[in-house]
Amino acid sequence: MVKHGTPDHIVVRLNGVINKALAAPRVQDSIARLSAETAGGSPAEFSAHVTAQVKYWAKVVRDSGMTMHQ
Repeated sequence: MVKHGTPDHIVVRLNGVINKALAAPRVQDSIARLSAETAGGSPAEFSAHVTAQVKYWAKVVRDSGMTMHQ
């Protein structure tokens, strides 16, 4: 994730470097050992993934009746 307004060319470059790192065998092995999944892909795919996750978990919290105390 980057700050809103980060220039597109920087987002694209970071995305390429991150995806390359995520594809490395040692990283893939570590991810598999954690039973985790990556959310790589293009910046648009990552944005769609984050949006879907926020929507999903917001519903879970709403449906649970949980409240936050300050």
